[in-house]
Amino acid sequence: MTMRFAVLSDTHGDLSRMFAAADYIRALKPDALIHLGDFCADAEAMAKELRLELHAVAGNCDAGRTTHPVADVREAEGARILLCHGHTYDVGETPQRLIWAAQERECTAALFGHTHRQFLEKEDGVLLMNPGSLWRPRGTEAGLGLLTVEKGAVRGLLLPFSGCS
Repeated sequence: MTMRFAVLSDTHGDLSRMFAAADYIRALKPDALIHLGDFCADAEAMAKELRLELHAVAGNCDAGRTTHPVADVREAEGARILLCHGHTYDVGETPQRLIWAAQERECTAALFGHTHRQFLEKEDGVLLMNPGSLWRPRGTEAGLGLLTVEKGAVRGLLLPFSGCS
């Protein structure tokens, strides 16, 4: 079986921009929604709108606003995926601490936000993915991601979304 996850991050309470992407996300036919922090409440509203299961982690702007963990490991179709916002791993400087954290947890992928920049690379056996931000992207246009997992293999796709720029 194949699992598809729509991946969002850093929505920062701008529900109009996030909901502008709802039809686009529906067309991707995801099985679940992943939100990588900075306004988990946005993710809860979007998951309800899309009728999708939600996997969310708290970001640096979520302090005191959510009970979602700062980091979480999810298993899907034989793969282990580390979810985090990234601020506790200094992803703005280098992904190295995040890579080590993923390796320690035997994860083949690590998803993060925080930088508002789309990023997709495989380093030291770990797929690193940042979907960017629908709210004030930095250095790129607004975006989101699609993560596909099949038989333990993880693939990421970065998707620009001009409908909310």
